[in-house]
Amino acid sequence: MGISRRSFLDYATRLPAAFAIAASSGAVPRFSEAGGFLHAGHYRAGVASAQRCLLLNFSCVLDESFEGYRTSLQAAGLPFEITRRESSEAASFIVVPAAALTELCHAGWLRNRIAAGATALVESAGAFLSASEFRLQNSLVSSRLGVSALAPVRLWENAGRLSNIPYVDFTWPAAATIRDFSRVVPLSGVAAQPIATQGTRVVGLKRRLGAGMLVYLGSPVGPHLLTGDHEAQRWFENLCLEANRGQIEANKSL
Repeated sequence: MGISRRSFLDYATRLPAAFAIAASSGAVPRFSEAGGFLHAGHYRAGVASAQRCLLLNFSCVLDESFEGYRTSLQAAGLPFEITRRESSEAASFIVVPAAALTELCHAGWLRNRIAAGATALVESAGAFLSASEFRLQNSLVSSRLGVSALAPVRLWENAGRLSNIPYVDFTWPAAATIRDFSRVVPLSGVAAQPIATQGTRVVGLKRRLGAGMLVYLGSPVGPHLLTGDHEAQRWFENLCLEANRGQIEANKSL
């Protein structure tokens, strides 16, 4: 099989995550060169035994973010369901792209799911909401999920020179540097651990909530997944791995 240098390097960086996920149930990942990265089904058996994922459209304001997570979940081989409302089905991994969390029922449902043991990735749409919508979302997210946001910061204004191109530095679940030309929402949280910064601003954090984990982002990652950004893809793959580990441990305790 012919393989390009770019594909070889891509495989080399993704092999640890693929084998770690597959090893959780004894599955062996398979490989192809389609698209230059691991595609749907390559380690599906290793993940499906422990994980069920929900991809939620809670008034998503960035279509490209939703599509980025959808295609990445397919690439990771995770079985997932797409829904626009609270689901009664149990899920170990919940992804909410560019969410406008302005409805009490949505915020409350998320809290209950996380407290019951799910890992939830919530990507805030705060930077793209009106002032009144932002205040409402901030109030709900603060009261239900324990995360508070400051006013959105426009990054374009200081990005005229190459030295000023804004980057978001992630430290968990894997180190990654992702370029961001849009807007970010600085965050703080109760008993929360910063996982992403843009300069001196915290724009991503995680916190335990009952038996589960909330991962909250004030800087969108989904659009970078859609464009094939390797740093963003590696970061999300490692988050899938962390969610899988958490569910395996929860299953062992039953």
